[in-house]
Amino acid sequence: MDLEYLGRKTTFENQEQVLHSICMSEQMVYSYKRPVFPFKKNVYTWKQLFNTIEVYKKENEIDSNDFVFLLTNQYNDKNWFAFIGPSMRTGFIHTDDWPWFFGDTTDIRYPIAYEVIAWVVRGLMYNDQKEVVGGFHKKTFGCINDFCKNKKEITIKMRTADVCEDCMQEMKNKDVPPHYLNQLFSVLDGIRSNLMFRKRISIINKPSRIKIDLEAKKIFLVDFGNLDVRLNPKELSLYLLFLRKTNGIALHSLFECNDELLHIYRMISGRENIDEMARTIYLLTNYLGGELHTTISRIKSKFVKALGSELALNYYVQVLPTDVHGIPLKREGVEVT
Repeated sequence: MDLEYLGRKTTFENQEQVLHSICMSEQMVYSYKRPVFPFKKNVYTWKQLFNTIEVYKKENEIDSNDFVFLLTNQYNDKNWFAFIGPSMRTGFIHTDDWPWFFGDTTDIRYPIAYEVIAWVVRGLMYNDQKEVVGGFHKKTFGCINDFCKNKKEITIKMRTADVCEDCMQEMKNKDVPPHYLNQLFSVLDGIRSNLMFRKRISIINKPSRIKIDLEAKKIFLVDFGNLDVRLNPKELSLYLLFLRKTNGIALHSLFECNDELLHIYRMISGRENIDEMARTIYLLTNYLGGELHTTISRIKSKFVKALGSELALNYYVQVLPTDVHGIPLKREGVEVT
């Protein structure tokens, strides 16, 4: 490994901005591709990013006290994950590169959500940007105010997902509303669970129970921190049908389940035109058409995206040892509400 590669990699993984310095002296012009070093990137200044958000707030007549964050995969000139604007009610959050730090199977919604909630709290804790920087911890030990100059240490902060006693006292001193703090800790607990379960699963080595919320159209993996998999009504209807059929279904005979599948679809789709719903199900159960295979493939891809290819094996529709299609998951751990 040559010195140029190491130097570029170190620069990529470290905050380039000096900790105590705030330089605030153009318009904002995603599958993740891992960087190849030497790594070249276009960058935007903080001023460009914050100006873009302020223009958006003004054009959309958003109250000045409301928080607005720009989620962007564009890089900023100081190589920070995120920062808050001069008004203390705007900010940007970098949405790319999370798989570099947490692994390729990471659901990037969780680190991004962490950043959003952390910056909202800082916006309530501090009066200006200098106070924010002054409140950062130079040493990383698991508090939301860890600076993480070495960007790889972000994994420590987020997997700990906590607030130290000093910062907790500062929140009290600044009268951060208790309901904001309740939401903060609720979000942090959820993020911690979802970022940690992949590290623990090799030890636990058993499938999670699942809870299916028909109204929300989500499948929650209860033992994985309630990680959710979102299916559209057609996907969820087909998934529920396969859950009912513990011995599986031969795809070429799926049309025999038309009435049952239509009943499920009517229950959860929210549609009213029975003829349109019947046509949707007819197309779905037509073995010679492409809709069935496409829908099964989409269900699989959503579980793989949420869990990774190995862990997802228990949950999606696939060919069983009996040569029919089904879901391997044991039904004792399934709850439908």
